[in-house]
Amino acid sequence: SQQSLCRHCRSEPPAFSDAHVPFIYEGPIRQLVHDFKFETSPRSGYLMVDLYLEALNCDGTPDWEADVLVPVPLFAGRARERGFNQADWFARQLGHHLGLPVIEAIRLVDTPSQRLLGRQGRRDNLIDVFELRQASAARMVVVDDVVTTGATAQALAKAALAAGAQNVAVVAFARTLLGS
Repeated sequence: SQQSLCRHCRSEPPAFSDAHVPFIYEGPIRQLVHDFKFETSPRSGYLMVDLYLEALNCDGTPDWEADVLVPVPLFAGRARERGFNQADWFARQLGHHLGLPVIEAIRLVDTPSQRLLGRQGRRDNLIDVFELRQASAARMVVVDDVVTTGATAQALAKAALAAGAQNVAVVAFARTLLGS
């Protein structure tokens, strides 16, 4: 509904239809994501998956529909440098538990890190960065670890729609707080 949208999404509607992000990126949740992402802690990753699955509807099924999951890709050099892609790992774990295939998008450009950019900078940083080369499914779900401004999800959702998806939703473990 319109009331559940933040003011940014009301003024510029996103390319994705829904976002399902159960946790706020603060305190212990922030530490958990940090340990997973920057310390490559498998224990933290498995705990994130368990917590996400617990946050689904009580019967253990998601309240979002998907044919495929599409993790946010890292540029190849950055993936080698970090040793793994946390969004890909998270998506593959969710796919395993929920019986959903994972397809890969490609990051065409090695963009500067989003961490120090503001909302408009994040959006500008990701123009025409992603591409899906596989035949698309009708219902695609973009998977990331943390949503900050939604710029990454927006850019990948546009690429999924361009590849033929009819509906794109976003799933992430946590989100930062934004003014509504």
